Amino acid sequence: MKNIAWALCIAGILLLSGCRIFKGPQITMCSTMTLPDVVAKIPENSEVIKNELNATIDHVQKIIKGIEKISDRERDFYNTPAEMNRAWSLYQTQKNILHALACLHEDASIRFAALSAYETLNTKCQPAVFNKGMYNGLQYYKNIVKDAHKKHQGVDVAVNRMIQVFKDQGIHFDSEGNVRFHDTNEQIQHMQHRFMGNMQHDNRSICIDKAELVGVPDHVIQKLTQDTNGNIILPVEINTFCDVIETLQNEELRQEYSSLMATQASPQNYDILQNLVKLSYDKAELMGYDSYSDFMIQQNFLQTSHRVRSFLQKTHKTLQPLIQLKMKQLQSYKPTKDLFDKKGNLPFWNEAFVKNAYRKHYFDIDQAHVREYFVVSHVLEGMFDVFGQLFSLSFEKVEHDFALWAPDVYVYKVRRVGTNNNLGYLFFDLYQREGKLTSACYFPLIGPVIDDCEIPWLGAYLS
Repeated sequence: MKNIAWALCIAGILLLSGCRIFKGPQITMCSTMTLPDVVAKIPENSEVIKNELNATIDHVQKIIKGIEKISDRERDFYNTPAEMNRAWSLYQTQKNILHALACLHEDASIRFAALSAYETLNTKCQPAVFNKGMYNGLQYYKNIVKDAHKKHQGVDVAVNRMIQVFKDQGIHFDSEGNVRFHDTNEQIQHMQHRFMGNMQHDNRSICIDKAELVGVPDHVIQKLTQDTNGNIILPVEINTFCDVIETLQNEELRQEYSSLMATQASPQNYDILQNLVKLSYDKAELMGYDSYSDFMIQQNFLQTSHRVRSFLQKTHKTLQPLIQLKMKQLQSYKPTKDLFDKKGNLPFWNEAFVKNAYRKHYFDIDQAHVREYFVVSHVLEGMFDVFGQLFSLSFEKVEHDFALWAPDVYVYKVRRVGTNNNLGYLFFDLYQREGKLTSACYFPLIGPVIDDCEIPWLGAYLS
């Protein structure tokens, strides 16, 4: 549940075309989507995935061909930026849903079908949406066309952002630069897939007698897998590692297990990581940036790496005295004092254990006992209360009988306090199961919009 808050902090703006009653600067999908509308976009089986894939590809390509037939002198807000964004949004929504199903669906055949469809969608739609003709059409609308919509700041910002997205895809390059850009991107994606594949397929583990797990709570041990001889298996898996390492009294075993986790997918990923660093720098240089960090920061509206670095250095300077004070307090706890090295530093394999012991002794905080008060319903209610007060939102649990990608998926409707407008839905898939992605994450299913009637729709998110 470490990622519950992530979905509640997401913000963004996407244009979607839909209603034709113009009351604001953006033509968007109706924000009155109901839960059945959202669920209807989630394929139920492999056949539906295939049908939805083909329908999306045909729809996107039809929109793009329509835009391409328009002469420059006929361009306006409706037939150029709004239509281009409609094509992009159809593609992106389908892409989001397929990504979620490929990572989370309980049926292996559907996960495979979704992954295959995801790759096909990218192959067919991305080149169609991001091409030179679309980029030139946007540039023409921005620089030449004069209509009422351009007076709205929201339209100007959205069009500029769309142009920047095209540039981030290398559309503005000449033929030689475009080839180099796409070759670099393909190499980066290939390396990333190999890197993640090595992480996920690292099946190493430590096999020990149950008696060696002194200090580890029984409810944690009960969840661990055993071999045929009854020995406990400690896998290279982050959730199991976090559960065990805080309370495991055997320092030698803590060091062994921590080292195993720290070297996950090593040495296979060492050369891959080196290549990724070089390729990322090559891409940034091609895009006109001094470093890959500058390129990525610009994409996230954080201006320059220099400003980010200055902020981090200032924050570090401010927090350093507090960190040193906390470290002295940890060292003062005699039962764990010998776990520090000669320089007074805390080895990484002892850090979680020492902090947990300190909390338990001085603050009477026992994680095993505390978790009894943090059942899912209680945690969600508390977090919704906090976020509701911060952002004037209300969160209403929706009882449903929809067949989603797995059972035990919680659904909440998000409303704006005061107007009571429906802002979107949150899906919480919190329990582990075979085949499910194990790391904390969130997935956008349907992106945020602002309705023609200026009613915001923040979208549907999965956490």
